[in-house]
Amino acid sequence: MKWGRKLSAMGRRQFVRGCCTALASIWIVPAFAIDDDPAKAPLARDEPRHHLLLQNEFVRIIRVVIPPGEATLWHEHNFDYGVLFVNGTKLKVDDITNPQGEPRVSVTKAFTYMTYAGKRFVHRVHNTDTTPNHQLAFEIIPPRPIGFAVSDRSAAPQYKMEVDNDRIRLWRVQLAPGQIADLITQKAPAIRFILSGDRLIETHGDGQINEINVRTGDFAWLRGAASRSLTNAGSSPLELVEIELK
Repeated sequence: MKWGRKLSAMGRRQFVRGCCTALASIWIVPAFAIDDDPAKAPLARDEPRHHLLLQNEFVRIIRVVIPPGEATLWHEHNFDYGVLFVNGTKLKVDDITNPQGEPRVSVTKAFTYMTYAGKRFVHRVHNTDTTPNHQLAFEIIPPRPIGFAVSDRSAAPQYKMEVDNDRIRLWRVQLAPGQIADLITQKAPAIRFILSGDRLIETHGDGQINEINVRTGDFAWLRGAASRSLTNAGSSPLELVEIELK
């Protein structure tokens, strides 16, 4: 089957790269000689290891990269928060009730969701492993459910629903080269995070075809009211998650 190579302007705007730039920059972040006091903890988006990638009226999308043997500053979370571990590592997490820290393991490709809205949760995260800890995260800015009706993608078995709560619904898609995820209709605004792959084709319900080169750590903001199927048009396995807001 011959695929068209039309990449629309909307496709270019929506899909954001920059993973390699962010990862390269971790080695030039200066050592933290500044005051690291939990009583003066900055908001997460202002902490030096948290890189703000996109903000709109609904979400802030943040990349967190902690080099091996290093740590974030103490920082505060006060928005509901989801995090996908692009590269998981062993961690030690300090919080104000346990400043000596607790060892943990973040699992590569795992997703975690925390309900921080209306709270002041302060912690510091140490990467105790030998590889960078790489996270893609988002804060939901409205403190309560927005009121979007989300998709029912049960007719497309390639979409595996993993999280369904009062704020988000999350699906994971894993496609071998050449494999297609059936047509779905996305209803609510959504975030897409790429975990692996190199070439993705979106075929929309109106016949428009968007071909996108992807790599691990890319993300896209997906406006709602769109129908599409997905094809792994690359040579390596494709894995992504899509998260609709409620």
